[in-house]
Amino acid sequence: MRILLDENVPVDILPVLRSLGIDAESVNFIGWKGLQNGELIVRARQQFNLLLTRDQDFDEESSVITQNRPMVITSKAANG
Repeated sequence: MRILLDENVPVDILPVLRSLGIDAESVNFIGWKGLQNGELIVRARQQFNLLLTRDQDFDEESSVITQNRPMVITSKAANG
């Protein structure tokens, strides 16, 4: 399982995921920070199984999201 964290997901969880044997990376460290959602999904689909984000506007890209992988999980911030 390969997991990609969007730029709005705290990178502090990378060591936790990796300690569990999960291959995880952040867009902040692979040069993908700032990509539009559609382009991010296209790139992530090639290399990752799961994309974690806090963006609530990923719904606008639903036609892209529903095709194959990666699965996209969105989550609102605890205080928002």
